Amino acid sequence: MLDTTQHTKETSLDSLENSTLRRIIKERTSTILSKNGGDQEVQNALNAKREALFSRLRELQENPFHNIDHAFAVHGRMATLLQNLKYEEIIPKRKQLLLLESALRHDDGHVGNRYRQDVVEDAEMSNEELAVLIMESDFRDSKLTFQDKLFMKNAILATTSWQRMLQQSDTRHRSY
Repeated sequence: MLDTTQHTKETSLDSLENSTLRRIIKERTSTILSKNGGDQEVQNALNAKREALFSRLRELQENPFHNIDHAFAVHGRMATLLQNLKYEEIIPKRKQLLLLESALRHDDGHVGNRYRQDVVEDAEMSNEELAVLIMESDFRDSKLTFQDKLFMKNAILATTSWQRMLQQSDTRHRSY
């Protein structure tokens, strides 16, 4: 198995070829796909949209945290969690693949600040809500079902729940 921890410690994943990034994802998902067969249709739909995702994540490399290294770190942690906790008994393989993809995409389009509203004039959405719009656009014409996209949307938005609580707390504090 490819040791991605060495890449993230010594050099940015940004320097790796897309083929290497695809291989990392393939190795992480192979455990899910190898158990009782795989959901190849979902995997093919996700793979078809990865080049554009990699390009957008590379554009975020100036962002010190929300970049390709962070996306792959979160993806790796989700893969480890799913593998070690034997979730296949609770979460079907199809949804495990969607969770992994959501982890990879959770900060797609991130502006670098905790709140988009501090950076983008008249921003009405969070970074995660923008990531959902990008995901929905990427998979508009794919073979993913409406339920697949809804599941990914909710998984991405779940990453912002605590951030919204902080934002509300900050707003209340600022009004005093």
